[in-house]
Amino acid sequence: VPIFLRWCFDCIRRSIKHEGLFRKSGGSQRVKELMARIEDGLLTPSLSSSNTVFDVCSLFKEFLRRLTYP
Repeated sequence: VPIFLRWCFDCIRRSIKHEGLFRKSGGSQRVKELMARIEDGLLTPSLSSSNTVFDVCSLFKEFLRRLTYP
């Protein structure tokens, strides 16, 4: 399991009581910034005060979309 996925899971676990975690979209620009940090080699990007758990969930969903079929 990639380290950044564990980071995502930890962020999501801390906010599990939020309604619609995977239904509501995160901010597209914030998600792109998080994805860029991961692609640049930061295994656990830090969240800024403007990031939300919805951004992390959207990042996770984007990661799953980019996976190739095994």
